[in-house]
Amino acid sequence: MLVNLFIVIFAASIFIIMYRASTLYYIFKQVEDDDCMHGVKSPIMRIFIPMSIHLGSVLSSFVKIKDNDRIRSPLIRADVDDMINISDFVAFRLMMALIGSLFGLIICDSTNLLEISCFGLLGYSFPGIHLRNIAADRKKSIEAELPYLLDMLTLSVEAGMDFVQAIIRIKDRMRVGPMKDELARFDIAVKGGLRRAEALSMISNRLEIPSITSFVSVLVQADRFGTGVGLVLRAQSRRLRSERLVRAEEMGAKASQKILLPLVFFIMPTTFIVIFGPIAIRFMTGGLGALFS
Repeated sequence: MLVNLFIVIFAASIFIIMYRASTLYYIFKQVEDDDCMHGVKSPIMRIFIPMSIHLGSVLSSFVKIKDNDRIRSPLIRADVDDMINISDFVAFRLMMALIGSLFGLIICDSTNLLEISCFGLLGYSFPGIHLRNIAADRKKSIEAELPYLLDMLTLSVEAGMDFVQAIIRIKDRMRVGPMKDELARFDIAVKGGLRRAEALSMISNRLEIPSITSFVSVLVQADRFGTGVGLVLRAQSRRLRSERLVRAEEMGAKASQKILLPLVFFIMPTTFIVIFGPIAIRFMTGGLGALFS
């Protein structure tokens, strides 16, 4: 009875989606033609975003979802908050839970509700896990490009260029990536009327990266008290490079510890088998005299 009810609910959900969007091809074609898909490289997200937009419109017509920072924060850190809203994200998680439950029903070939629920929970958790992975990759990319940005900012400001103009000039010459996207947001915010400190604080709150937060707080204080920006930028550049060196040393120390596990359980046993394996075989087949013949 429960299985039949589940299949009916799942089929009804798919029917509603197809009815609202006409066809799946229409969904992908329509959204990919929009600017919201520009710069999205993840193949999973290229499926996630079009589906979630239409699923969210279906869900919003039945349930009103309140704005929640806990749900919005992963979307902001993964830089998809301009493409989808909270209702889209919740709708997609529910659909993934249904797909995961159906997959569990097929794989387990059982009506055990606990097993089906476990697969449904995995499907529900998948979008959040994938967003966290995207956010982690963005964080690594931004932290890797930050020292270069500070060096170029320092040279430009010390040469007499305005801070905002220096950021715009550097942004135009940077390769496509998360850092360039955030600088473009800063440019739009400043042209929209925000002060430099407010635009920097907005970027810092979006990213939630400690190095960016520290850099922005120092710049905001320098702007408030009238301290020379060039001196602040040079000091921050030195600090970031020293922190980068410390992180590299920590990663090297951790690598030597992590390699112990494969060394003990995989490399050393294989080496012993290669060296002592033939000797053991000769001893088992010919006795002790076969070792010296």
